[in-house]
Amino acid sequence: MAIVLAQPCTPVPLPRRILPTRPGGCAVEYGSDPRLLKQARRWAWTASRLPRDQADPVVSIVDELFSNSLRHTASGLSHGTTWLEIAPYADRIYIAVTDRGTPPGCPSGEPRLLTADDDGVPSGFGLHLVDRLAVAWGWFGGSQCHTVWAEVVRPATGQKTLCVAEARRLTQARGRRKENL
Repeated sequence: MAIVLAQPCTPVPLPRRILPTRPGGCAVEYGSDPRLLKQARRWAWTASRLPRDQADPVVSIVDELFSNSLRHTASGLSHGTTWLEIAPYADRIYIAVTDRGTPPGCPSGEPRLLTADDDGVPSGFGLHLVDRLAVAWGWFGGSQCHTVWAEVVRPATGQKTLCVAEARRLTQARGRRKENL
């Protein structure tokens, strides 16, 4: 019987706090290790300052946007980084994920919602999740970095997560709309 020695585990690097761009916000910088997604989800819940049963939309959006930054941008290359920011306000929560832009040698792309007509694409419908959970979202930037942002309605104290239809109705009443900056 042969004895197989386990490979040594590489520790998951810790995120680094950075200055947020929004008042009252929290921001961190993560590396390119996909194992950091679990940490990012926990951080999103904590930074949202919501009870666990209300934080699912925030956590899901951060998970999708951070995954996209690792999969589709230079943030996923060795030594790549992604910045996450959450700013909770009285009526909404602002989420932003900033990546390191287009990888070298790749055509410049921009975040977009895929349709059923996009043939040969095995995945890429995650922004539909963001679109359904957020009352507003968009992106800005260029080849050096992209920031994809989203806003979700903050549920009232003791209320479960708002359904999207109700959240959109409230947001439209306040005059917000989806747009690219």
